[in-house]
Parts: sequence; structure tokens; C-alpha cells
Amino acid sequence: MNELISCIKNLPKHLKTALQNIWRNGVMSISSIFAVTITLLLIGVIGILALNVQDMSSSIEEGVRIYVKLERDIDSAREQAIGDEIKNIKGVEKVTFFTKDEELDKLIDKQGED
Repeated sequence: MNELISCIKNLPKHLKTALQNIWRNGVMSISSIFAVTITLLLIGVIGILALNVQDMSSSIEEGVRIYVKLERDIDSAREQAIGDEIKNIKGVEKVTFFTKDEELDKLIDKQGED
């Protein structure tokens, strides 16, 4: 208990000595403040980059689409079998079939009727 009271009584003296030493060694004080500032900035930049990379990779994973073009003379049974094979691939969420007329309409809508 006496040690705690002694520390509290000597606190102003220690603060005064600390401020005097900071003033006397100004160049070292400024360089240490500069080093800490640069370190914190680097940690912040690296953290922001890591978050951005993580966000970009998750958005890329969600937005991956693969288009498969089938031969013209394929019958509907083989078309369905190919669709089932694609559905069984790990990571495939949805398989959608579009006819050539539907794709042509999409292209016309996208490009215009020039």
C-alpha cells in the first residue's frame, strides 16, 4: 500500500523528468514518433488491401458463369444428359438452357437492330 502511495506522490516528478528528456532529445523523439506513425500507416494500408482482395475474390466466385455451346444436330435426350452431367459437377448451382433464337434475341437487344 505504501508503494502505491509513493508512486502516486512521485508521479508529477516522473512526468516532469519525462518531458524534460523528450525536450532534450528532440531529434530522437521526433524520429520515434515518425517510426510509429509509418508503422501504423503501413499496417492500415495492408489491412485495407487484404479486405479489398477478400471482397474482390468473393465477388468473383459468386459471378462466375460458364457458357456451353452444343452442336446443332444434338437431340433433346443428349442435351438433357449433358445438362445433368453439368449439374453434377461440384460447385454448380444452376443450369439454364437457351435456344439459338433466345440467344439471338438477347444479342439483338444488347447490340441494337443495326
